Amino acid sequence: MCIRDRFYYYTNELKFSASFLGILQLMVSLSGVLGNFVYYKYLSKYSFKSVFTWTIVFGFVVSLSQLLMIYRVNRSMGIPDEAFSFGDNVAAALLLEINSMPMLVVACQLCPKRLEGTMYALLMSLLNISGTISMQFGAVITSLLGITEDNFDQIGTLILITSFASLLPIALLPQMKLENAVLKTKQEDEKIFSPTSPDRDIEIVNLTPQNLNV
Repeated sequence: MCIRDRFYYYTNELKFSASFLGILQLMVSLSGVLGNFVYYKYLSKYSFKSVFTWTIVFGFVVSLSQLLMIYRVNRSMGIPDEAFSFGDNVAAALLLEINSMPMLVVACQLCPKRLEGTMYALLMSLLNISGTISMQFGAVITSLLGITEDNFDQIGTLILITSFASLLPIALLPQMKLENAVLKTKQEDEKIFSPTSPDRDIEIVNLTPQNLNV
């Protein structure tokens, strides 16, 4: 469910107050910080593929759990909408943060020396572009399903589509040869920055009139 439709569903359908939404957003932000701690404390020793795969799988389950609230199953279980939404959003934010950490770690390992700034700019650009494309696809699907700020009849179908779409990256993991790429980067760095390399030290000359002979 995209952010806009979730907001309308919370306010127009579930009648959540502005104060509750503010508290919810605060806890979602704090859960992102907790996700960083959990990864570095307990999960950093595991491989990229295992952490990435399992966070996607758990995120898929959390995403599908929204159907319980859509079809009011949580109320029959005695769980208020606010409590269920709180747990759902916090768990999703926690998993999302844990999911992103291995990508940042691998990016650091693949980054050649003295290209850290370029690598960071490239990574952030790709994340922003992919986020924009994802939002646009979500908007198109939402429009095709006829979901508006007042009509949520097909919101369960939207959740099913977006939940199963989140599993697609797992299919690409076998194509990633991270160990070989990281090893190649280390070998290139050792070759360039070894004591015997002519490119190890680069002399910086001040561009003054005296050095330019003008």
